Amino acid sequence: MSTKTLTKRVALATVVALGAGVLSLVSVTSANAAANATGTLPTGVAAGTNDVAAAANVLAIATAPSTTGAAVLYTGNNAVGTSVGLLSASDLAGSATPTLGTTQTATLLASGTIQVYTSATNNSLITVTGGTIANLNGVEAINGTRTAAATAANIAAGTKVFAVAISPNSGATTMKITLSTGDTTVGDTPAKLVAGTQSATMTTNGVVNVSIAATSVSGVIAATKSGVFYTDATPSRGLTGDLSSLTSPGSASAGGDLYANIRIADAYGVALTGAGLLQVSATNGALVNLNASAAPTAGTQSTAYVSISAGSTADNYVLDVEAPTTAPMSTVVTVSYNGTVIGTKSFSFTGQIAKINLSGATIGKTGDSTSGHNKAVISFADAAGNTVYPVAAYVSQDNSGFAGIVGSVTMTTTPASGTVGYVTFGCNSTAGSASIGVKYTNTDGTVIVSNQLPVSCAGDAATYTVAYDKSTYKPGDIATLLVTFKDVKGNLANDYTSPAASTAATISTSGLTVISGPATKSSALTTLGVVKYTYAVGTTSGTFTNTVTFSEADTLAKANTLSASGPAAATLTISDGSTSLNDVLKGIVSLIASINKQIAALAKLVTKK
Repeated sequence: MSTKTLTKRVALATVVALGAGVLSLVSVTSANAAANATGTLPTGVAAGTNDVAAAANVLAIATAPSTTGAAVLYTGNNAVGTSVGLLSASDLAGSATPTLGTTQTATLLASGTIQVYTSATNNSLITVTGGTIANLNGVEAINGTRTAAATAANIAAGTKVFAVAISPNSGATTMKITLSTGDTTVGDTPAKLVAGTQSATMTTNGVVNVSIAATSVSGVIAATKSGVFYTDATPSRGLTGDLSSLTSPGSASAGGDLYANIRIADAYGVALTGAGLLQVSATNGALVNLNASAAPTAGTQSTAYVSISAGSTADNYVLDVEAPTTAPMSTVVTVSYNGTVIGTKSFSFTGQIAKINLSGATIGKTGDSTSGHNKAVISFADAAGNTVYPVAAYVSQDNSGFAGIVGSVTMTTTPASGTVGYVTFGCNSTAGSASIGVKYTNTDGTVIVSNQLPVSCAGDAATYTVAYDKSTYKPGDIATLLVTFKDVKGNLANDYTSPAASTAATISTSGLTVISGPATKSSALTTLGVVKYTYAVGTTSGTFTNTVTFSEADTLAKANTLSASGPAAATLTISDGSTSLNDVLKGIVSLIASINKQIAALAKLVTKK
């Protein structure tokens, strides 16, 4: 029996209030009574009519409504156990088949009585806090306060049960009902269990946490238990557990669907039932539809409704939302039941692809078309600038600017959420520059062409120059050493072949502390023909010249009758900005010389007069 069926039927259960000695009844049909237990139905009892048979060491709640104003104790097969004023009952996992150790919840009127029962195969003890046992069955021992009872192992499972009816204490707001078992093998008896003198540790089998309600708000929509909740791309009716949702529906592409789950319940978490009208409406012309069992079919209008018949549930419908065209759009959907707004939710839809952007190209290697290192970033957007993820099969090259340098362009990494897209381009044997582009064909036949991105193809590194990013640093500064590589034709070298793939480069670091630039480097892929190394500047002031040698590049240069670049020198000055004694003395000497010149010039002027 599903949780949905359980909670629906409990919502319609008879609520009996006993006040001032007057019995007040609200009648319902027997089809609206349900059980919160485990096991199979008793022999001859129709499904959905009465409580299921008791199960060993499982604490079950009798959810059938009383028609007499008193809880009728469940006595075994073909019997009907009842509670009075029981407003809701479920286990925290949302299941109607509690297992050992399961914690359940229930809501009970302050004037009500809740019945719990089990089939005992061992010494079973039911204890209550916040309430008092008002009636009992199959009990062998009970203590003076009537808040505990026990039964022995000779009660046959399925024929006789251990059942108690419990009423809340005056002024109590909660009750806790616990089922535990003792161990007969060590001589523990029901009398010892209720007296607390048992020898073995008790085993907890089940707990029911009961909330006490002063008045009933059963069947009244509660904002805290109702709402509209985003679901994923494969929704189905029957979400279980507490109300929860995805924080965002994400964004569907043109022609896609977004979904939400509609929950309508009273303050006890019991689903509301009809008759009634469930309505949804969307802004900006979005299309909506509803379904009670799974994802709805595509909507055709901006409004939709479902007429809920008497006895049927209005809870747990699935809402489908779609964009009416391939243009980007957003919409707000309002959900109401019998005129009461249950909630609103926003949905966004991206349009079809309207822009393709290529950027960030590496320098490709001449004669290479398969390495994947000759690449550029690719991204797609709709007319509103929203990121759109393409169907890879619809992307093709646009070779209008290849100029004999580039041979082909292919999208090798399709962009997706969290994944950067890349195209790779093949380089012919001739070094030089060209432009690459791609195009995309939308499902409506429109063709979108990307920007033309300039790219270069070049040979391996043959020559290089080095320099620091600044000439002067303060102690503790970060210095960046830039090594710029060119091929034998003078083009910036490609970013595929490392200029130190086999033979380590040597880099002196006088005055520096290595951070990411070691004294030797066995590999060094360039970025646009440049390798960067970083160092921490030392504390010793002075001017330092460091050398860099990439022997593989030097070998290639010599093989093409070019001069070797190494060792290439880079100079930096470290200064803390203070003035040394020598600098002061030099300044004084310079000042005295200047004064002497001025005195001599003045003497000549006086002599003439």
